[in-house]
Amino acid sequence: MLTKRNIEKHKSESSQTSDDDTHLSAHLSNERTFLSWTRTGLNIFTVGCAIGRFGGSNSSSSASLSDPKAEKKPLIAGIILAIIGILCLIYGISRFFRVYRKIKHKNLAKSPDIFGPILSVLILVGALIAVLILFFII
Repeated sequence: MLTKRNIEKHKSESSQTSDDDTHLSAHLSNERTFLSWTRTGLNIFTVGCAIGRFGGSNSSSSASLSDPKAEKKPLIAGIILAIIGILCLIYGISRFFRVYRKIKHKNLAKSPDIFGPILSVLILVGALIAVLILFFII
């Protein structure tokens, strides 16, 4: 029988379930974002190590034979990319724990985290400029 008491009890139970689902969804979303930053950082780091290791070692171009600086360019570019990869990992870890604390204390604000996208664009543009300068200008 539907009574006012049963309806209120059902509403409170469904409200509790909805809060738990939202809480779980927020944690899973935070974990996916962390894994994405980790994957990006590791990929950039790996590419940097590959460029640094294999970029100038077996080069037989005339530029590398006449210019001793030409062999150091891939190493420098690789180091820059490796540092950028490490910075992505550090940012991903710090962001994960910052959002985790917000979820734990139920302090999820509606304001977006604009620092991450701005940082990633600046890092990638800086890496692109550094690699272009190292390979084509200097």
